Amino acid sequence: MRLSKLNWSRSSLMAMFVIVTAVTVVYAPLFGGYWLSDDFSNLGIAYNLANQGNLLRGTLDYFLMGTSSAGSMYRPLQMVSLLGNYAISGANYPAWFAFNFTLHLLSTILVFYVVRVFTARLDKETRRVYYLSPLFAALAFALAPSLAEGVFFISARADALVTFLSLLCLLAWAHSMKTNQEHKAWWFPVLLAPALLIKESAAVLPLQILLVAVAHWSALRRQHFLALTASAILLCGFFVLRWLLFGHIFGVYSAPGDMEDALTLSALWHAILSLGPWWHALTQGTPAYATLYLWLMGATLLWSLLNLRGPYAALVLALLCAAGGLALATLLNLNGFPPSGEGGRLSYGPVCWFLLAIGVAMSGAERVKKTRWLAPGLLAASIISGGFVLQFIISQVRDAQMTTWGIANSVREWSATNGGHAILFIPEMTGFVVTTRNALAGLVMPPVQNNGLLHRLLPTHENDAADRYKLYKNGLATSLLNDPPVQLDALTTEKLLKPDVSKWPDFYLCWSPEKKEMLLLDTPRVTTIDAWTEDLLISLVTTCHQDALSVDLSSQDGS
Repeated sequence: MRLSKLNWSRSSLMAMFVIVTAVTVVYAPLFGGYWLSDDFSNLGIAYNLANQGNLLRGTLDYFLMGTSSAGSMYRPLQMVSLLGNYAISGANYPAWFAFNFTLHLLSTILVFYVVRVFTARLDKETRRVYYLSPLFAALAFALAPSLAEGVFFISARADALVTFLSLLCLLAWAHSMKTNQEHKAWWFPVLLAPALLIKESAAVLPLQILLVAVAHWSALRRQHFLALTASAILLCGFFVLRWLLFGHIFGVYSAPGDMEDALTLSALWHAILSLGPWWHALTQGTPAYATLYLWLMGATLLWSLLNLRGPYAALVLALLCAAGGLALATLLNLNGFPPSGEGGRLSYGPVCWFLLAIGVAMSGAERVKKTRWLAPGLLAASIISGGFVLQFIISQVRDAQMTTWGIANSVREWSATNGGHAILFIPEMTGFVVTTRNALAGLVMPPVQNNGLLHRLLPTHENDAADRYKLYKNGLATSLLNDPPVQLDALTTEKLLKPDVSKWPDFYLCWSPEKKEMLLLDTPRVTTIDAWTEDLLISLVTTCHQDALSVDLSSQDGS
């Protein structure tokens, strides 16, 4: 049967089948994964609140404060989703990942419907390939390599949540353009409210919707203008709330009360230049496919733009500006992407808006009879090449997850068969994936472990060796052994850091990425901080083949 003869509902079902299959094939293996980085912090927070019987109260408290004392992040609904996961399923990783997986799948489906509704309204003559443009745009989003971190990293679901709500706003707005459907424009401020409580990046959404509204200026009605006004008022109220909480509006990564960094052209240029090294590190396992992916995506956009007709041009330009504006806000707030390849989750929103523009642009290009299949063909090739890149990224993610799983199990086995106190050096990253960073103690404390084991093993990054020297000399090991902590909170940490009798670890261990087990290090000299750090550096490199410590020994205070 010819494509043009397909029943509308039947073609939609076919598109849904393809989308669900693609997302499932790529991401389903991660249901057998494990926690990473900030996950251990959020697990510990949830466990402590539940253990104290304050899970509900503690969750509600996030509406009155930031999520981190070191920054100015106000994300109460993100914490609601994470703590809600614990309330429903405890420390069951597949259940937590199921939320992220479902969110990505639903967002992919929304990309399909948003493109379909916008293009259906603009030109009904494109029914011969009616579902092809939205389907390919959705698949390009589903399999975009840089978005993987927004799916596999449990604690980084905020970007995906905001994008999901943004797509719902766009879908409602597109429907509001129809006759007698103007009231659906009010879904925009209704959905904006929770989006602002998930992540600060949602503050860009009113400007993005305004761009789309301007593209359809002649179709706007009183309800549209009232909805835009209500959203502007809501955004102003959000800025006032941030000022009251943190003393500034835009400085997400600035500590409360600190002055916000001035936005300069040099800072923007530095941020833009950071994208090259970031992309190279993210895709270093498949550089040829990564290059091909970018060229094909660029060619798709260029061909579609050159063949735009009529009202498509205004909407495509609006969507591209919306994508660029969000990317610009992200770069300025972050001051650039790290050269390690980390941070792909931050591209979740910009990539989504960009691919919406591609989908709408392709629908416009379809009117050119002789070449209407060229843009979908280029995008299909881009999707395939990007899929190869994504597969390698997923393999690195699995390696990182197995590293944290292996460390957690080895900690349990070591504590059961050895006495005394040990310091354990573990890697911070596996490739571009952050394996462990914040709340390292979560690896050795409930709910990851059945009982608190911090007094038996202290997880440490290589670059923290000098700080650990000072803590041990100040009596940390003595405090841990005399009063083993059963959970970690501010009061427990304050108690552990009080001066006590100096005691050094009985064992020095490191995690070997190659052998996937803990290995015994040589005992370092404890005479000075320089000697301690130097001996550990040599032992780590020779025993566990970990990277050299990024420590300037000459800058350390000898003691």
